[in-house]
Amino acid sequence: MGVSWNRELVRGDFLEIKELKMSEEIEIKLLKENAELRKRLNKLEGKNEEGVPTYSFSKIKSEELESIVDINENIDKEDVFKKWFENEITLLVENNQFLQKLIDRNSKLIKFYHEEDLKVNFIMPLLNYIDFFLLDYNIRSFANEKITYKTEKFIFNGEADFIFSKGLKKAQKPYFFIQEFKKGKVNTDPEPQLL
Repeated sequence: MGVSWNRELVRGDFLEIKELKMSEEIEIKLLKENAELRKRLNKLEGKNEEGVPTYSFSKIKSEELESIVDINENIDKEDVFKKWFENEITLLVENNQFLQKLIDRNSKLIKFYHEEDLKVNFIMPLLNYIDFFLLDYNIRSFANEKITYKTEKFIFNGEADFIFSKGLKKAQKPYFFIQEFKKGKVNTDPEPQLL
């Protein structure tokens, strides 16, 4: 006696299995498309793959920066450097002369300077006056170096104009950096550039 079976039932089970397999393939395809669309959306919104907002130093606006970083402007101009000036610091005569000459030369025009004027006439002479090359300590300055700062809430990245860092061939551990910041008013306004 042979095994009896219902041809329609087997055919129906086979179609259900085939449909199930097709729907799994479609689901996998849709999940991949969804992940790709999420990546694209994050990129358009300025976020990394995990959805953390990413900001470029050169493109962030003042309002965005103030919403994620606590920046307090000291309105009382006399107190801006009060703690520094109250310390007992003796500058060499030649240092005072250099600084006074730099200030005298630029003070009347600095508010009119464009980006390169500010760099060439004020910032670079000041930075060049300081010896940032410390070969024995593997420390030096770098110009136009890529830098990234990551937190759980945001990522800053961009190209820093000037970095004082550990490392001789490549900046490894920055101690401080100068990055032009100018979004907020007009691109040539020196006040945000000095921020």
